[in-house]
Amino acid sequence: VKWATCNVGAKTPEDLGKYYSWGETESKEFYDWTTYKWCEGEEDTQTKYCSNASYGKVDKKEVLELADDAANVKLGGKWRVPTTAEFDELKDKCMWVWTNENGVYGYKVISSVNAKSIFLPATGYVKGVKVYDEYASCYYWSNQVHTRAPFDAYAFYVSIDGDSFWSRTDRYYGVTIRPVYVD
Repeated sequence: VKWATCNVGAKTPEDLGKYYSWGETESKEFYDWTTYKWCEGEEDTQTKYCSNASYGKVDKKEVLELADDAANVKLGGKWRVPTTAEFDELKDKCMWVWTNENGVYGYKVISSVNAKSIFLPATGYVKGVKVYDEYASCYYWSNQVHTRAPFDAYAFYVSIDGDSFWSRTDRYYGVTIRPVYVD
């Protein structure tokens, strides 16, 4: 898999790019359940990507379809939102260095295999109209929904102090996307 040099909607590596709700292909002004495309206004009214009847209409879809993948819709071809396994590989097979690129904080991620690198700006996330943790943590959508609690999807998270983990994040949150290209 090849990682893009910029986030979806960005023109340079340090540009944060656009924020997207999970499974939506357009950024927006306000992020909450009432504006989320795949529910009827509440977390327990999911209309797509749901495997638990307590949270909406069950379709057992667990991975973004390309029509709902902002990376694929915006860039075309074989670009898409990364899987959790691809993020795990990036986390495990690279050195992560907190740095400042042209005034923007984030991580330089350097491959231990070939020494190539990408810069992941610390984007934070959007809830309502407010950006939280901007320039202090990286949040990036994966293409996978949480199956037991399908109102959440998995976002890869890395903090300023290097802690990384999978964040179960409400699907309506505005989170950035670092696309991958698969041959």
